[in-house]
Amino acid sequence: MRIAHFGTFDVENYGDLLFPLVLERRLSDVCDDFVHVSPVGSAPVWQDCVPAIGFEEFLREAPEVDGLVIGGGQILRASPTPLGIYNRGGVAPFVAYPSLWLGAAYIAARDDLPLCWNAPGVPAPFDPAAARFVRWTGSVTEHASVRDLESRRLLERAGVEVQMRVVPDTAVEISRLWKEEDISSAYEEAFAHRGRDVPERTLAFHVNARLAGEDVSVVAVHIDNISRKLGATPVLLAIGPAHGDVKTQRKIAAQLDTDPLLVDGPRSLREVAACIARSELYVGSSLHGMITACSFGRRCILISAREDPKYGGFLDHLGLASWQARSWTGAEQKIEDLIDAPADAWERTLGRLDPSLDEHWESLRQVLLSGAKGGPRSAGKRDAIELFKRISAEQTQYIGGDHPEDTKVFGGFVAGSLRDTHARLRQAEQDVAKLTRWMETLEDKVSILTGSLRWKVGDALVSLPRKAMLKPKDPVVTQQMDRVFRRFSAWREADTIRRSEKKERTDGSGQY
Repeated sequence: MRIAHFGTFDVENYGDLLFPLVLERRLSDVCDDFVHVSPVGSAPVWQDCVPAIGFEEFLREAPEVDGLVIGGGQILRASPTPLGIYNRGGVAPFVAYPSLWLGAAYIAARDDLPLCWNAPGVPAPFDPAAARFVRWTGSVTEHASVRDLESRRLLERAGVEVQMRVVPDTAVEISRLWKEEDISSAYEEAFAHRGRDVPERTLAFHVNARLAGEDVSVVAVHIDNISRKLGATPVLLAIGPAHGDVKTQRKIAAQLDTDPLLVDGPRSLREVAACIARSELYVGSSLHGMITACSFGRRCILISAREDPKYGGFLDHLGLASWQARSWTGAEQKIEDLIDAPADAWERTLGRLDPSLDEHWESLRQVLLSGAKGGPRSAGKRDAIELFKRISAEQTQYIGGDHPEDTKVFGGFVAGSLRDTHARLRQAEQDVAKLTRWMETLEDKVSILTGSLRWKVGDALVSLPRKAMLKPKDPVVTQQMDRVFRRFSAWREADTIRRSEKKERTDGSGQY
C-alpha cells in the first residue's frame, strides 16, 4: 500500500518536520511506500528528514496511491501565507495551505480514495469562502481527528458535520523514533560539532521574541538566573529557523554570562530532540519543544505572552496546564516549584496518552486498509467531485498559462474564491481605517475647540440665564460627543489587540 501524506514538510521548522517520521513508524506495518506532499516541496530539510514533493508536481505526475492523510500541524487554514518559500506571487499565497487539506480532499474524491486527518490544528476561524471549502473537505473524509477542542469548535462553527475526534498531537511519540544510544550520541555530537566539551548539567531553552512577554535583554537575565540557580549550562535551540529563531537565539546568546551552547543551525531532528532529552528541563515558547520534553519525561515550562489554544490544548491532555507562563519573569518564578514537583507527572506522560493514540492510529489504519482492499467508501464522493468541478469551472479564469486540467481546476477554484473574499475583507478594512482617521481628526478638532478661550467664554454666557433661573443644566453636545469618543477609544483599543492576535495566529506555519 502507498500513502500520500500532506503537510508543511518543506519548511525549516522542527515541529512540522517530525510528522512524517512519526507517521511512517506507525504505518510501516501496512504501507510499503509514502509520498510526502507539501505546498512547494524540497529535498530533506535536515539530515534525518524526508523529501517532499510539491502539490502541483503531485497533481501533474499523478502517482498512484491507495489513500491520503492530512497533517498534523496547524495547517487547516485558508489565510494567505507570509512565508517566503510559499509566496511565489500570483495566487500562490492563497493556495499554499488549502493545497494540503482541500487539495488532498479533491484528489480523494476524484480518485475515490480514503481520506484521513492525522490530528491537524485550526489556528483561526474560517471566512465564508473558506468555510464552504472546509465543509466540502469534511464531506469526503472517512476519519477526522484534530489535536484540540478549539480546533473542533472552529470546524463545527464553519459547518463541518463529519464526526471529529480530539487526540493529542501525534508528535508526542518522538521519544520512540530513536534508540537511547542514538540520542546520547546526538547529544554528544551537538557539543563536539561546536567545539565544546559536554558539561555535567544542561538546561534547554527556546526564545521566541513575539511570545516572550518581555524584551530579549530581560529574557537573557532570566536565563542566566535560572542556569546559575541550577548550576547548569544553557542550550539555546533555534527550533524554528523559518520563524526567525536563528537571529533571536544569537541575540540572546550574545547577552548571556553563563557560556551557552548555541544551536543556531540544527543539523537534524535528532540533534534538537537530544538536546532536550538530555537536559534537566526545557523552558521555551516552542510547542514541540514542550512536546519533546514531555515525551522524554523531562520537566518543562511553556512560555506564551498570549492565549493560544494549541498550547493549552496539548497541556490539557496531560493535566499540565499550570506549567504555562505568560512571560520569562513568570517562568523563573515557577522554577523552584518545577524542580520540587513529583517527576511522575512527566515521566509517565507517554503512557497516559497511549490508549487514545493507539485508538487513533488503529482507526486510521483500518480506513486506509479498506481503501487498499477495494472496500466500501463514501457514497457521495462521485457527486462531490462533480459539484467541485462545476463550481471551479467558474473560477478558472484566475489561473493563467498552460496548466494541466487538474491544476487549473484546483487552483482556480481555491484562489478565485479566496482572493475575492480577501479582497472584500481588505476593502472593508480600508473603509474602517478611513472612518477611524476621520473620527481621530474630529476628536482632535473638538478637543481644540472646547479648550479654547472663545468656547469657554461663549459657554459661560449661554449658561447665565439658566443659572439665574436655577434651572438644571441640560447635557450639551460636547458631553454627548465625549461619550461617543470614549466608546470609540475603547473600540480602537480592542481592535488593536484583536489585529495583533490575528497577526500572531496567521504568521508562518504556526508550528514550532
